[in-house]
Amino acid sequence: MEKPKVYIIDDSLIFRAMLETMIDQDAGFDICGIAATPEQALAELGWVLPDIILLDLNFRGGGMSGFDFLEEIDGHWHAMTVVVISTDAHHGSEVCDRVFERGATVCFDKGRVIRSGRELMELLHELGDYRRIKSQNFSNAITLPTVHH
Repeated sequence: MEKPKVYIIDDSLIFRAMLETMIDQDAGFDICGIAATPEQALAELGWVLPDIILLDLNFRGGGMSGFDFLEEIDGHWHAMTVVVISTDAHHGSEVCDRVFERGATVCFDKGRVIRSGRELMELLHELGDYRRIKSQNFSNAITLPTVHH
């Protein structure tokens, strides 16, 4: 079975490199692309076909935002799981509700990536294996959609 392919979208070179290093050290994933802007990622998605996208929300330069990117990939023929990793995506924030409405699967607080990197990798494994996310295994670094009955 093929390893899940991960695509990283973040305008911070340092953060992209940190995520790339974390994921590269795990033999369970292949990094299929890294982009500094949503526009660059959109140009590549059709041929790299990621399984998981790690997406920041705010980009310098006035181009597309992560919100715009989520709207662009809505209904894409290739199913992709989006993990929003942003300083705005802290536990309980309205931003998480907004990205869930646009199709994101989970939010991860960017400010907690170093301290909670193991949780991020465990989350990616669950998503890559198409398993149900076990929310009880995580701290406040991760926000899952609220299920309304």
